[in-house]
Amino acid sequence: MNTLNKERTRPILGAEEIFAALERQWKIVVNGPQKHALGPEHHLLYAALRGKDWRRGFAPITNRRKLDNGAFHGWGALVALRRIHFGDEAELLAPLDGVIDGATLQRLRAVLPKWSNSFAIEAYLGEAGHD
Repeated sequence: MNTLNKERTRPILGAEEIFAALERQWKIVVNGPQKHALGPEHHLLYAALRGKDWRRGFAPITNRRKLDNGAFHGWGALVALRRIHFGDEAELLAPLDGVIDGATLQRLRAVLPKWSNSFAIEAYLGEAGHD
């Protein structure tokens, strides 16, 4: 699953008003001093909740030395995805200041793909069918 349309995010978020509240809170965070506390997992979380392709914010690793030493092309996205699934819930939701709760995060986790080596290889080759 690379994108969630509004038909899939509506049950996750619960109400249409939450979309607007999410956008307002995100604008406050990214334009304020707390923007430096945002990690890639927060950007992935926001993109997925909005129904956007969450992979677009991550550039594949092309540095030959890193690749030769075992890095995956989609390392950044995979680390962020892993933090979404296994990271501290309070830390993930802190920038959204109560707009999104733990139950909403659990519903989102259920539809986002889990981190795996096969996903790492497929994710940036465009072969993954995670819908």
